[in-house]
Amino acid sequence: MKKIALLLALSFFASSQASAHVTNEATVYSDIAYSEAAADILLLNTLGLISGSGAQEFRPLDLLTAADFEAWISHSPFAKNLPDFLRGKAVDYGLVNTVLFGGRLVLEHPGQTMTRGEFAVFVADHADVEVDGHTLFTRAGFAAGPTGEITAVELSEKGYILEIGSERYPLGVHPRIQSESIDPEIWEGMELVKSWVGPDIKDRQTGSGEMQQTEAIQYAVIEPKALHVSEEASKEEMKSNALVKADLDEDAGKVNWITIVAVFCAALLVYWINKKKKHEIE
Repeated sequence: MKKIALLLALSFFASSQASAHVTNEATVYSDIAYSEAAADILLLNTLGLISGSGAQEFRPLDLLTAADFEAWISHSPFAKNLPDFLRGKAVDYGLVNTVLFGGRLVLEHPGQTMTRGEFAVFVADHADVEVDGHTLFTRAGFAAGPTGEITAVELSEKGYILEIGSERYPLGVHPRIQSESIDPEIWEGMELVKSWVGPDIKDRQTGSGEMQQTEAIQYAVIEPKALHVSEEASKEEMKSNALVKADLDEDAGKVNWITIVAVFCAALLVYWINKKKKHEIE
């Protein structure tokens, strides 16, 4: 009986582990946890634009070489976008603009080379740019997902389910989540700030893993409720301060004109008095 109970416990533990292959900024690569580009690197990893993960190093400060760029693109949904005549060229902003954005972006220094981290930041900053009606997300097979407070987290036989409002959304088998925790159980009560859904796929890096047949959340930004509210409040405060400053500037302008007129009148009065005195003396 004890053996059966132990087997059941191990089976449940294994199924839980299998359904919780969550990757975040701290685990996607071994050397980017404290990099300013960590969130952007995680996003590009989701899109399949950069390969490798886990124990591998990303080396965000290294110069992006043509070999790296070709290797990444050749294993991504954008492989066909790299023409033969561009292969082997030094990787600069102009080349990335041509390959990923059809040359649509207006760049100040298109010939400037970039580090691997700068590549991630540049591409992530323009991931929403439409080229022929598609963004990097939609070209990779994703669609905008739900946002809002995560009111419940449930572990089913097929994986985790996130409840947002009155709707339930499955979590992918290998999701990339921008969050402090990779444990879905912790997310209850937190804010789903942004998400992208798509058909579950094999692990983009190993080519193996479980498959789901339904649309699921593959990428998300999840923050503590208090932090999200604080950020929203800060934005409103900045907006309010900007309006107040504009009013003050306008009022300041008015006061300056009044001051100028007052000084002019005072000077005119002094001139008139002095002239009158001079006239009386004569």
